[in-house]
Amino acid sequence: MDYSPSLPDLSNLSFEELQRLVHELAWQADELRKAQLDLMLTKDKFRDLCEESEKEIAERKKAEEALSRSESMLRNILATSPVGIV
Repeated sequence: MDYSPSLPDLSNLSFEELQRLVHELAWQADELRKAQLDLMLTKDKFRDLCEESEKEIAERKKAEEALSRSESMLRNILATSPVGIV
């Protein structure tokens, strides 16, 4: 199936009309280039945010594990201490 757009017959257009069409096409091409650049920048930002989030999650897990070990050690010290600690 052919999805390419059909082109209108341009032979009946004046030079000014053709110039206007060329100008419009150039403007649309420029807008597409800008949109493509915005999309690439957004993709880069998204990738950077994902990487940052992964690092932050790893750091939080390490901190939670360290806190859990510290709490366990403290409970053990308090439970096995021969003298009461207040």
